[in-house]
Amino acid sequence: MHNIFSQPDEAKHAADKKLVAKYYSPTGVACLEPLIDKTIAQLCDELDKRFTTTASPTSAAKVFDLGDWISYCSSLVRKKNHKKDRNEFLTSAL
Repeated sequence: MHNIFSQPDEAKHAADKKLVAKYYSPTGVACLEPLIDKTIAQLCDELDKRFTTTASPTSAAKVFDLGDWISYCSSLVRKKNHKKDRNEFLTSAL
């Protein structure tokens, strides 16, 4: 199954892109900038607490999938009204 990024058919890709392009325009994402900044700051704080040697000598040896975190955080930014979910994930997930 193809998505908007992997669609090889140019006509289908153009049709799919047309449906979402306005949401990714500079105007469309400008209103999300404060939320994106806050989510990134929370993510970085949690990563520092859990995975840097300043947190504890053993925390630097932990392994995690940053892609999962980024994917989840980006989905939470798109769901602007789920502040509780975002905070719970960022402080308890891993």
